Amino acid sequence: MKFFLKMILVYLFFLGSLYSQESEKHLERFFIVLKSSERIEGNHGILSDEQFDGQKNNGKKFTIKKNEISSLYVAKGSKAMKLSFLGSLMGLVIGIGSIVIDKDGVTQNSTSIKTIVGLTIGGGLVGGLIGISETKWERVIIK
Repeated sequence: MKFFLKMILVYLFFLGSLYSQESEKHLERFFIVLKSSERIEGNHGILSDEQFDGQKNNGKKFTIKKNEISSLYVAKGSKAMKLSFLGSLMGLVIGIGSIVIDKDGVTQNSTSIKTIVGLTIGGGLVGGLIGISETKWERVIIK
């Protein structure tokens, strides 16, 4: 029984430390929209209780009071997966649409499963390549 209680206490300790509030939040890549509508994009940002310190893309360091910030966003990867899925879906729809057109006798081309698979894969590759260049931004809640 004592062992069981000790394990619960250790678990609660680690759980509490895992979810405890940090006084500083480190942000690798970010952009800020100030209340004056100015936009600042940069990297190596530190959000503390009273201010935000960071480095602009041109290398200049800056400090802004927290109450001057309207919105804060942090980079969270790219949109490659989402756009790859949408591209695959579009290729699939075009492939299936070409079968429907063939059955109506509008076109003379014979569409096969290979064509549908090729269009689906091709659409996914094009969508993924476009998505790699698109940054996914996540809004940080400022309290």
